[in-house]
Amino acid sequence: MSNVQSRIDQINKQMVLVAVMEAPGSLLFGLALYGTFVGFGDGFLPFLQNPMLINAMFGFGGVIMGWGMYKTIRLAAEKKRILSEAE
Repeated sequence: MSNVQSRIDQINKQMVLVAVMEAPGSLLFGLALYGTFVGFGDGFLPFLQNPMLINAMFGFGGVIMGWGMYKTIRLAAEKKRILSEAE
């Protein structure tokens, strides 16, 4: 296996790892959206009745999603650069 292909495989593994690490942020953000627009005052998830908690979920979820987006874009740019240099 060539050095380029091994580096591409490493980048792909890192992208999968970032996606897994980003999943809780998406879940937090989605639950915050649900609590804000649908579930406020509903008995489905009682902790979504606290507006301060919902705002914290927006904040933490947004930060985690932003970090994931940043890392994914950086890895995709590196992958594109490596592939263009290999041609």
